[in-house]
Amino acid sequence: MVSTAVVSEVLKGLDFPADKQQCVDYAKRRGAPREVMEALERMPNVKFDSMAGVFHAIGQEHRKGEMPGPIPK
Repeated sequence: MVSTAVVSEVLKGLDFPADKQQCVDYAKRRGAPREVMEALERMPNVKFDSMAGVFHAIGQEHRKGEMPGPIPK
């Protein structure tokens, strides 16, 4: 999973609210690493009110691909 620190650095200066495409375009212009671009591309096509919303969306997409673990007791 891509770190929030790297995403934060790439999107630093982006004005929120911003939609997915604005995030992707901004990151591309800033020369974001491949793993950041892939994470941003997997986000839902919605408007984000803040960087925290982007982090949440990236985390949700990452968790979708994980194998379920044991059920906590």
